Amino acid sequence: CSKLFGGFGAAAPLAPLAFAATMSVRLCQPPMPTKLLTAHLTEVIRILVRGEAPLELAPHLAGATEHAMPKGGDDVRRIAVGETWRRLAGKCLCSSLREAVDAAHTGHADKCFLQVDFRNAFNTIDRAAMLRQVRLHMPGLAPRAEWCYDHHSRLLFHHSPLLSEVPELTFAFLDDACLAGGAPQVAAGLTRLAAAGRLELSPNKCVLTVCAGPDGTVDRRAFPAGIQVNHTGATCLLGAPIGPQAYTEEFTRTKRVEKATLLLQALQELPDPQTALLLLLRHCAAYSRMVFALRVTPPQLLAGAASDFDSAVRACLEHFCTGPLPSEAWLQASLSTANGGLGLRHAARHAPAAYTASLSAVLQRCLALDPSYLPAWPLNGITVTPLSGHVLAADRLPTPVPLTVRQQQLSQALDRAAVQQLLTPGPNREAFRANLQLQRQPRAGAWLQAVPSEALGLALAPDIFRVLIKLRLRLPVATEDVACPLCDGVADRFGDHAHSCPCGGDRPPVCTQRSRSRACYRPAPSRTVCRVRQGPGRRAADVYVPLWGVHGPAAFDLAVTAGLRHGNLQSLVFKGADHVVLDYEAHKRSHLQTQDQCTAQGLQFIPLVVECRGGWGPAAAKAWQALAAAIAAQTGEPVSVEANRLYETLAVTLQRENARAVLRRVLASGPDPGPAALLVEP
Repeated sequence: CSKLFGGFGAAAPLAPLAFAATMSVRLCQPPMPTKLLTAHLTEVIRILVRGEAPLELAPHLAGATEHAMPKGGDDVRRIAVGETWRRLAGKCLCSSLREAVDAAHTGHADKCFLQVDFRNAFNTIDRAAMLRQVRLHMPGLAPRAEWCYDHHSRLLFHHSPLLSEVPELTFAFLDDACLAGGAPQVAAGLTRLAAAGRLELSPNKCVLTVCAGPDGTVDRRAFPAGIQVNHTGATCLLGAPIGPQAYTEEFTRTKRVEKATLLLQALQELPDPQTALLLLLRHCAAYSRMVFALRVTPPQLLAGAASDFDSAVRACLEHFCTGPLPSEAWLQASLSTANGGLGLRHAARHAPAAYTASLSAVLQRCLALDPSYLPAWPLNGITVTPLSGHVLAADRLPTPVPLTVRQQQLSQALDRAAVQQLLTPGPNREAFRANLQLQRQPRAGAWLQAVPSEALGLALAPDIFRVLIKLRLRLPVATEDVACPLCDGVADRFGDHAHSCPCGGDRPPVCTQRSRSRACYRPAPSRTVCRVRQGPGRRAADVYVPLWGVHGPAAFDLAVTAGLRHGNLQSLVFKGADHVVLDYEAHKRSHLQTQDQCTAQGLQFIPLVVECRGGWGPAAAKAWQALAAAIAAQTGEPVSVEANRLYETLAVTLQRENARAVLRRVLASGPDPGPAALLVEP
């Protein structure tokens, strides 16, 4: 229960009483540790599952609010949104009873589907009979079922109660059904089903699809009059197109690509690209809009529609953020943020992975229903061959494909192959390869995961954000190389010089020390903070902590280095991106014997070294993890959550200063950012 409760918060805001898991945590004053709160809420779920809650609460906790949603051109679909506690209890029961339900439905190879619609199926369920069957076959579920359904239901339609006196709105079972097979068997099955349930058919809502198309020999007279007949041989089942390539592509374009394109065009009008890219494009309007279609349709039948969708996403990104994208930059954008990309997966590239994983997950159940289903699976020409052509040799799927393969694993394999392709040596590609290696360092993409918030200092001005995206994808931020206005160097159009320019007072090691110290410093409210003015002379610490762990005081030395500084390119490509921070960390320790002198005085010397693109050195990573653990001990949040917040704050602060340094030295290729974008917050 506690595990399921932890993942329930994302859907909870739909509940009418707003008892979201995350809201419960926030309402506790003072804050209750997450583990303790989860334990209490888990006990509430156990009470509901055992049917021990007061019956007076049943009309509320077991009820639902109905909403009218458009259904086609002239119909309405009733959507009932249950209360959060009811939904969470149901989720726990489904998880615990999954094996028992699977066992009860194993071995029924004679089951089939017929697409049917009945007009009087809403009030034909015998509640007492249903509860008897639950007690007989699922006794563990009986207490919960009786608590919910052993009394009159209470539904709400737009906050108005609908009691059992309106039965056609109270129940909505057996409204639709599907049968499939030979025409005589399907017709006979339809007759038996209607007679057994005393149901009246709605012929105008029933569709008989002749699988052979115009050449089919189905006797139309065997079916009731008024049923629509589809002679194309193609149909749609549960939102999945079934038919030839022309039909599946056109269906997907109409139902998914065109609708998603309207959303993408609306995103282009948003004034804040950070919100549009991070919160909406990546999570709501890009790859997620096509995942279902990719998982239920063979990739060859969606090739054109998937490519059209990718083109629409690319046009959206180019419009509000990057301008025209070269093929390499667009491929890099498809990588996960951990691999140096933007997380905008290409639907066409990942289609074989999605379909292979989906088919593998349901194969055993399909064979239980129909022993002759895909006897030669996998069909190499449909899934495995296209996928193997886009992954490394070590990641190619064996034959037969394991039933445990997951889409996440296959997508990671595709990312590895894309990274190797982008890192392929070639003329004038050293800087691009080095930049990608640096962007792939751990936590280098943390700023892309931060939710924009001005109050938390995580919001980026639009022009700042656009510059950062161009820097990440190795796109020019200026039309040409120019003389640096602050030194005698050349401000290149890719912004590399700005990261290591010695003049101007805005080098990352200087301008971000104050803001980074502020970002990671959270004093306990009950403690007194002592601030001491630093005297003249050399000091080893940017931040001095009187007690750090069990080893006493510590001197933290904050430092930012640039991996693409002049003369370092060949070394970076040869030795690897991680050596940039490792070498500079070693330099900080040995320079003027700093670490030895600190050790002699009883101090821990901890160099907090970060490459300007966001990759931290091992000493810094260890320190931030310890700090996150200390913060988590006070807030009750998991250490991983606090660590993510800490890295996101540090990354946004660092990247903001990087972009400002670039804008001060080059003529931005976009609109004039104005003075506001260059100001440093107090």
